Amino acid sequence: MSSYLLARLLPEKATTKLGDKTLALARRWGTPVLLLAWMPIVGDLLCVAAGWLRLSWWQSAVWMAIGKGLRYVLLLAGWAWWTN
Repeated sequence: MSSYLLARLLPEKATTKLGDKTLALARRWGTPVLLLAWMPIVGDLLCVAAGWLRLSWWQSAVWMAIGKGLRYVLLLAGWAWWTN
């Protein structure tokens, strides 16, 4: 959420170096794209894009939490499977 907040504080007309693909993903899918917030580099860019596009902060927080939570569930399931 810190990346989201910092981007949200930027003026709406500020130029950005996020890249067209990142902004296009955030515009097309909206807050559900933040399920990918756990991914290295790409996840941070998606959080920044969501903030810069002024997507709903609470929906963004929920989707980020779901994505990161699923990552940990899968990691724990893989660890449990590997150790048995």
